[in-house]
Amino acid sequence: MPELSVIIATYNVERTIERLLDSLALQAFRDFEIIVIDGGSRDRSCEILAARDAGELAYFVSEPDEGIYDAWNKGVKVARGEWFVFIGADDYLPDADCLQRMADVAAAGRLNYVCGRAQLVDSDGRRVRIYGQPMRPMALRGGMMVAHPGSWHSRVLFERVGNFDTRYRIAGDLDFLIRARHILVPGFLDAVIIDVENAGVSYANFSRSVAEAAHTIRRHFVFGTLFAAYFMANLRLRRLAKRLLMIRA
Repeated sequence: MPELSVIIATYNVERTIERLLDSLALQAFRDFEIIVIDGGSRDRSCEILAARDAGELAYFVSEPDEGIYDAWNKGVKVARGEWFVFIGADDYLPDADCLQRMADVAAAGRLNYVCGRAQLVDSDGRRVRIYGQPMRPMALRGGMMVAHPGSWHSRVLFERVGNFDTRYRIAGDLDFLIRARHILVPGFLDAVIIDVENAGVSYANFSRSVAEAAHTIRRHFVFGTLFAAYFMANLRLRRLAKRLLMIRA
């Protein structure tokens, strides 16, 4: 059995999917399988995936789904690894040691979640910003402070907490981590382990992302309404400050 299952949800990603798969093929760490769940792409995505080297994809299916979290749940169902990592089809690993460095952290203690930093890039690969903090489970009441793309989740978390909630379209990862907060034993790698293109769903649908995040905070925390209100106010202040700085510049 592989140590790691890399789960990728795809839909009309002919522009970026080869970049991601090529970055996985270059990894020094090799004890992983690749699972691709396609939502019924209408472009050349499936053709590109079918043309990859034999055996590169451990599992590939293309069929209609209910969104990214439904696709991820399908991936979890067939995954054989002890760890799961979820990577967007627009994302890629910036160097050949990304998985090995994460594997070293995962092996260093009795952890069940490991995250690192992510570099947000534009469609030309230019850096926009770096984000991602160490996981502090109770700080999730203030929203997603970790870089979820590329983070490693132990199989045990899904066995104890269940799958992603498919009622969410954007904040299902935050909802999952909040539900798992009482059993999380996290580790952190202080390095960029993934490049995230800023054309993803959460960036293109910022308002819905905020609304869904506030909903799961209200739902799962005592005094969740207050924490959700603080979360939304804090975001508005930060966006206002950014606009003011841009005007002054």
